[in-house]
Amino acid sequence: ACAAGGVPHRFVLQPGKCEKVSFGRNLKCDMPLVHPGISGTHAEFNLIPCGADRFVLGVKDLGSNGTGLRPPGAGDDRKPTRLPKGEASEVRDGATVVLPIKLGSSGTP
Repeated sequence: ACAAGGVPHRFVLQPGKCEKVSFGRNLKCDMPLVHPGISGTHAEFNLIPCGADRFVLGVKDLGSNGTGLRPPGAGDDRKPTRLPKGEASEVRDGATVVLPIKLGSSGTP
């Protein structure tokens, strides 16, 4: 991922060590993003337990401008599903996380 300023960063989610990575406009986020439609703390990637010692990648919407998820194999023309705020949703291999999902009346965030 590239944070504000275009510097690449790598985050490795591991149980008990790094279980979530936040992103948003706030510089205190793990991944600060510069975009007018992004909330201060927009969302986070996290680990969702799924069985004994198994986890899947999740994303949780935390902001007011919405986060969407497009399933694996769906083209860019397919409208993403808006995620429920505050609930972790599984990100399947090949899925696309879309943010922001809320658009103003002009069609722009």
